Amino acid sequence: MPFVYNRSDEASGHADIGGLGDIEFGTGTAFRLSNTWRTGGGIELHTDTASNPALGDRMWRLKPFWAVALDVTNWLTLTPTVEYNHSIAEEHNAPPQRYIELSLPATFILPYDWSVGTRYKAFIVFETADH
Repeated sequence: MPFVYNRSDEASGHADIGGLGDIEFGTGTAFRLSNTWRTGGGIELHTDTASNPALGDRMWRLKPFWAVALDVTNWLTLTPTVEYNHSIAEEHNAPPQRYIELSLPATFILPYDWSVGTRYKAFIVFETADH
């Protein structure tokens, strides 16, 4: 269950709220191409289940995705990912959404089965041509 906490200094009336966020269901598959390369893809369904409209996106979205992963070293993995987002039902007067999300996660493998991850994201929004 996704718990979301939003703290904002904006005059939105939702300064400090927490609760249930939007739930996502997904399925996919992955294949190893070699010892250092993997690829995979699938589809997610993003649902409008937030306990407060300020904690969610106020829409249902289908999100097909595809990714490749490269084990650069035994302690660093890069995973470029492409995800297409298309809203299928908007609620609470939310505008429709259709965009591509590009991300470049990096995972640093640490001792004792620990890891640290970072992610850079970029969006291409089709309705407004924003990048």
